[in-house]
Amino acid sequence: MNTKENETEGVATPELAEQSKNTMTEKQLVRAYKKGRRDFRGIIMRNAQLWCYDFSGADFSNADLRGSDLSGAVFSGASLEGADLSNTKCIDAIFDNANLQNADLSFADLDFANFENANLKKASLIGANANAEFNHANLQDANLVGAKVSNAHFGDANVVGVKLRIGDIKVFIGSMEWRGDWNGWHTR
Repeated sequence: MNTKENETEGVATPELAEQSKNTMTEKQLVRAYKKGRRDFRGIIMRNAQLWCYDFSGADFSNADLRGSDLSGAVFSGASLEGADLSNTKCIDAIFDNANLQNADLSFADLDFANFENANLKKASLIGANANAEFNHANLQDANLVGAKVSNAHFGDANVVGVKLRIGDIKVFIGSMEWRGDWNGWHTR
């Protein structure tokens, strides 16, 4: 056996140590929240089953929740700034008044989710099933290219700079109607 190999065997790198520190099981997360902990910044919980739990007011900034099932979960007033929620299932989830600035919701299933008054500035919803409530939300500079929004609601939402490419569907934004014929905006 090579002595040099023995010296480094079993030694954790700083990257692995940091990742290990930020990893929790679903039970540990729920228990910690119930005991009053709200700081889950940078947590890594890929493919977690967190449906129907209430995480109101928690801080999940820069969390990695890729592929998780968050259906029916409540994130009212929570911070998910910079969080990776790509490929998540968020059916009927509640994100009202939540901060999702720079969050990645690419290819997420957001059917019937509620983003009322949420901050989705510069969020990525590329390819997401985004048939959700975005009333009064801030979607400034968000990327919705390829997102399914045919049944989404954007009443009084800030959509300045939104990237959106759609075919022959209609998108309603406030009192304006956009028709997929590329003729521009038409009042309802």
